[in-house]
Amino acid sequence: MRHARVRRRFPFMGLVPLAYGVLVPPMCAGLSLLLKVVRAVPQQLGAPRAAAPSLENVIFGFGFTELLVAWAFVGFLLWRCLWNIRMPVETQQLGVPGVLGGLLKSGAILGPFLALLFLPLATWGLATRGMETVPLLARPFLAVLAAPVISISALANPAILVSTLVLGIVVGVLTAPAVAFLWQRYPEEPILKG
Repeated sequence: MRHARVRRRFPFMGLVPLAYGVLVPPMCAGLSLLLKVVRAVPQQLGAPRAAAPSLENVIFGFGFTELLVAWAFVGFLLWRCLWNIRMPVETQQLGVPGVLGGLLKSGAILGPFLALLFLPLATWGLATRGMETVPLLARPFLAVLAAPVISISALANPAILVSTLVLGIVVGVLTAPAVAFLWQRYPEEPILKG
């Protein structure tokens, strides 16, 4: 038997979206408070909502449920991308300090890129929630049409664009050490070929 490839398994992959969905919205609430302190709060997306941060309006008019779903998806993609990065065996044998530098760079680049996916997903949820007069079954389909337009107009606002990119960088940089630590616990396994 010889092995042609290797893979790294993470047995708790189902917890990854849950962790991002629960941990990132409070970060958004903190950012919302910071923006309020420095008086850089942009106009809310959609209809007027409760004052931020609250469950109804954590940041930019997005509620907790929209942020939970959007960041769970984005966090899952970010985790998968960082988890599947291949590094030389010599680098992996150095432990967490050896792999952390490369993972931090990748997380700092992938984080903001994937965070831009957060906006259309959260906007879809916001648009679905904001259509009280539309029949319930039609809301998700109409929100699919509205989400790209609202997202593009939101990105034209510098505070929303910068906040989204900063959140992406922070989430990416915080993900890298977790991946580096768990790489040591779940090493690569050979895939045997007959």
